[in-house]
Amino acid sequence: MRTEVLLSNGMILSSYNAIFIPEAETMVISDLHVGYEASMRAEGVAIPDFQFEEILKSLGDAMDHFSPSQIIINGDIKHEFARNLGQEWDEVFQLIDFINDKDSSVKFVRGNHDNFLKTIISKRDVEMADSYRIGDLQISHGHLSSKSLVTHDEDVFNIYGHEHPVLRLRDEIGARIIMPCFLYGKSNKFVVMPAFSPLASGTNVISPNRNFMIEELRELDVSKARIYATGEGEIMDFGMVGDHLDEDDGIIGH
Repeated sequence: MRTEVLLSNGMILSSYNAIFIPEAETMVISDLHVGYEASMRAEGVAIPDFQFEEILKSLGDAMDHFSPSQIIINGDIKHEFARNLGQEWDEVFQLIDFINDKDSSVKFVRGNHDNFLKTIISKRDVEMADSYRIGDLQISHGHLSSKSLVTHDEDVFNIYGHEHPVLRLRDEIGARIIMPCFLYGKSNKFVVMPAFSPLASGTNVISPNRNFMIEELRELDVSKARIYATGEGEIMDFGMVGDHLDEDDGIIGH
């Protein structure tokens, strides 16, 4: 069973829905959306708290595997746009403590859901920025154009979140299968990360009707981007986007 894919630039894509950068001892995850349940309840949807426990379990497994000295969370740490909910305060603090207790530090990339996160992390010694640069790698959420970032240049390899990319297929009896996935464009120097939240699914990368939210992706031909889907502790190579055809609309909710 394959759990890792080593890219030509030395990065590792993993079945943990995380990227590991060995030379920097850094693990990158994206789109946790903590506090999702409280946000849904505020809208009248009855849903119990369960996501955060799964996030910590997955995060602990990934950290035990890679032993990173640093974790960068690539945006949308919290879910609610307009304010900080009590559940978000509690879970962001628990998240920071969990990482620190495993002898790792954490940095946050600001995502489009993180409007008020600075208020929470001001109570802890945690850095947040629009992007981070590690060598030729640029880690940014994707809601801001990379051209607007201070570290932009033509040679950079972009690591994005934001899209919550998934691969949606049907099996031989017509049942729908949805798998989180990495979308890797070697020639165009980008990778889009799957959401770390178990509740966040989004852009179906093989739909002809997909509409990428990341501006740079809308400007690229992604037909030669490779799909690495994750599930059941495995990472699977599904070939290039252009090898697939899907008649669905491609958007299954953010």
